[in-house]
Amino acid sequence: MIPIKTRLKIALTLIFTLSINSTAFSDTSKEDRMNEISEEISNTNYSTNDIKNLKKYIDTFLTWKVKENEKAYMMYIDYPYQNPLKPVDYLSLTVIKEKGYKQPRVFSISCASMIDDKKGISIYFGKTDPKHKNKIKMSSIELKGMKFTDVNNEYLKISFPNMKRSEVNLFEELMNNDHLFIDITGKDGTQYEVGYPLFKFQEQYNNLN
Repeated sequence: MIPIKTRLKIALTLIFTLSINSTAFSDTSKEDRMNEISEEISNTNYSTNDIKNLKKYIDTFLTWKVKENEKAYMMYIDYPYQNPLKPVDYLSLTVIKEKGYKQPRVFSISCASMIDDKKGISIYFGKTDPKHKNKIKMSSIELKGMKFTDVNNEYLKISFPNMKRSEVNLFEELMNNDHLFIDITGKDGTQYEVGYPLFKFQEQYNNLN
C-alpha cells in the first residue's frame, strides 16, 4: 500500500498539471517530464493540517458520481483542463456497469467541440514505480489517434462497447494502472496532455455489486 502522503503528492502532481502544452515535451519524454514534476512536489514539506486539507480536496475532486437503477450503475465525472482553477473546458468520462457483471458494458469519453475531431484522441496508462513511489512508469499500452465515434456541433465522444479497442481490454488497464493520460488537440492547434490518478475510480468501482 502506498502511504497516503505519497499518494497525495502523486495525485497533486497530476491535478495541477492536468494539461501540459506539447512544448513541455519537446526535449523530453512524457514519463521524464511527469517524474520531474513529481520530484519537485515530493520535495515540499506538508504539515498534518495540510495533509488533511489536501486529502479532502483530492477526494472531492476525484470522486465519481454514481447513479443506480434496477439493472445497472452509471459512474461519471467531469475533469477540468488545463488548469483546474481556471479550466479551458472539461473531459467527461462515463462508465456503465450492469449489476452482477465484473466488467463494464460501456466506457466513453466526451469533450467540447473546440477539440479537433480530425486529430482524434490518444490514451496512455502509467504505474507508480514500486521502488521510487514518486515516479511514474509509462505502460507499453498506447491507443493513439483514435477517431471519435460521435461528432456534432456541441461535443465529441468516443465509446468503447465491451471495454475493447484494438485487442486492448480497457477495463483491465483502468484497474491495473495508477494513472490515465489522454491527449487531445484543440482546433487552434493547442495540444492538451491530460493526466489523472485512478485510485478513486478503482475504489468506487470495487464497491459496486
